[in-house]
Amino acid sequence: MNAQCVLALIMGAVRAERFCDGALLDFFKSGCILKWLERLNSIE
Repeated sequence: MNAQCVLALIMGAVRAERFCDGALLDFFKSGCILKWLERLNSIE
């Protein structure tokens, strides 16, 4: 995955919070956000 794709996933998680309360927290609890941020870090 390139950086643009990872950022799109993060943006999608933030947008999901708009429609479903607690969605962003679930992304954090599941480890998805951390995995995506680690991927961004490895790309740089």
